[in-house]
Amino acid sequence: MVTYLAVALGAINYLFIYPAVFSDEQTGILRFITQSGQMLYPFAMLGVSALVVRFFPVFKDDQKGHRGFLAGLLLWSGLGFLFLCLLSWVLSDVILNFYGAKSKYYLHYLPLVLPLAGMMGWAMLFSSYSSNFGRVVVPSILTNLTPKIFNAILGLLFFGGIISFAIVMQGAVWIYALLITALLLYLAFLGQLHIRFDFSFFTVPLRKEMVVFAAYGVMGSIGSALANQIDTIMVGTMINLTNVTIFTIAFFMADVLDVPRRAIEGVSAPVVAQAWTDGNIEEIGKIYRKSALYQFLVGTFFLVGIWCCIDDVFELIPNGERYISGKYVVLVLGIGKLVDLVTGINQIIIGYSRYFRFNLYAMLALAVFNVICNLVFIPLFQIVGAALATMSSLVLFNLLKLGFIYKKVQIHPFSWPIIQVVAISLLAFASAYIIPNTGFAFLNIVLKAVVITSVFGTLTLYWNLVPELNAILKKYTALIFKK
Repeated sequence: MVTYLAVALGAINYLFIYPAVFSDEQTGILRFITQSGQMLYPFAMLGVSALVVRFFPVFKDDQKGHRGFLAGLLLWSGLGFLFLCLLSWVLSDVILNFYGAKSKYYLHYLPLVLPLAGMMGWAMLFSSYSSNFGRVVVPSILTNLTPKIFNAILGLLFFGGIISFAIVMQGAVWIYALLITALLLYLAFLGQLHIRFDFSFFTVPLRKEMVVFAAYGVMGSIGSALANQIDTIMVGTMINLTNVTIFTIAFFMADVLDVPRRAIEGVSAPVVAQAWTDGNIEEIGKIYRKSALYQFLVGTFFLVGIWCCIDDVFELIPNGERYISGKYVVLVLGIGKLVDLVTGINQIIIGYSRYFRFNLYAMLALAVFNVICNLVFIPLFQIVGAALATMSSLVLFNLLKLGFIYKKVQIHPFSWPIIQVVAISLLAFASAYIIPNTGFAFLNIVLKAVVITSVFGTLTLYWNLVPELNAILKKYTALIFKK
């Protein structure tokens, strides 16, 4: 639920509030700085996020404050942040001269990237540390919802003339400072804010193991950042901030498709981990196929709905005529995400197996491939080129994981019902496409949504594609008739 709310709030910000209150360059620099911070913070933290959960059982000791584990993580991440500060100081003139020639906004606000990266990293550190005590709801709400709510408030205050745009940009950093404060207070409330450091427990073998694991974490995080966030940054670097805004709006529409994957991976991870422990390959294969089907079903439902209503959505967006050139970015990114969805939870399956290092190598290969594709496609196709680069990378990445899993354990995610989902999506698209234009964008969206939902819902139930859904419906239908 928190994930869906976070996506919805992000969409409201970038589709409705920001286009109404900011110029295209202002929205572009806000997105560019935020994405740059997200890309840099794993590097700034020196892979500490990989250690938080993995090594906590080794240090866990309520009587001794968990042997200084939190203090060690803070020291480790602090050294990483200082190194990034030094590197930024050495390269500052080169970076500012390069970007400053493109827009004055870069000169004014690029210095915010470094503190933002640090704040994001420590917020994620405290949030992950809280999960060691079975507390995930409050940290998830704080980290996923709070920044989006406060960013919306900052945008509205700017619209009302109460604050300047400079305050909006600085506020994006201060939001994470407040978030860190809230997470620290939450840890104190739990009685788990222990800052004492126990040097004696950090033996040489343990330090060596943690350094190696953190190194893998750094490389994996950098690879993930380059693979998933580099497109926005390269659009801002190779084109301009206006196109960053257009790409961002299209990205948020397509990102809706990714929500079912995040939810299903969260539920499936412990089950897959236990199945690997038990050596139950049959159970893993069952989860693999079911995850692919359910993700693909929900993903195609969203993509058909978005694409059928795409022109009407842009008509509702404030100044939407300036951003409609991004409609094909939505389609291309959507197709790429469907490929990711239909290949199931391959990342989880590999990650909890003894072959977990393959995820790192595949992610690094994906990152390099994505950068190269962006360099080739952006000059040719502009923002659609960035979307093509991301789609191509997702296809390659999932083919690598698909082939690797099949080679090692002879299981795959495909089943006959996936063909049925394709048939449902085609029928739903055709049904919505023939609805005449009423002349009112909102009414068009409602009518198409009703038709698409009816087709998907009816045929999903008729073909029993989701047995759990049919069982729930049968149960409550029986209760209604009984009453």
